[in-house]
Amino acid sequence: MPEARELVAALSVERWGVGLKALADGLGKSRDEVKHWVRRGARRWAGESAFARRLDELDRKLAGKFER
Repeated sequence: MPEARELVAALSVERWGVGLKALADGLGKSRDEVKHWVRRGARRWAGESAFARRLDELDRKLAGKFER
């Protein structure tokens, strides 16, 4: 589950530009908790090719859901 949080948080904030407060509010979590997920996800995105691939795959799948 931690990886899923990091994927969603990094994708939302770093790639899509969702505000940290907006994401935290939407998830019902504290801003500090979500900031931790974003930082971990961003580090993994930059340093782990497998994580970066999963993030790109999630981005493509979610983008396809909203294209109509």
